[in-house]
Amino acid sequence: MKTKGERQFLTISDVAKQLGLSVVTVRRYVRNGTFPHPKREFFGRQSVAIYSSADVEALSKILERLRKGVGHV
Repeated sequence: MKTKGERQFLTISDVAKQLGLSVVTVRRYVRNGTFPHPKREFFGRQSVAIYSSADVEALSKILERLRKGVGHV
């Protein structure tokens, strides 16, 4: 977990590791609407997708439903 000021956040690679997915798969799920779009923060000129622990929990539930065959990929 990284910090920016007082706030803590997870990067897409942190999320992918926690979910057992690749970064490419997480991005594909976001792009096709399976996962919601993450919030974005600017670090200098670079825009970075950031996730909270609550986001990871929600994504985990979506992934569980996908693995049970309920939902779309």
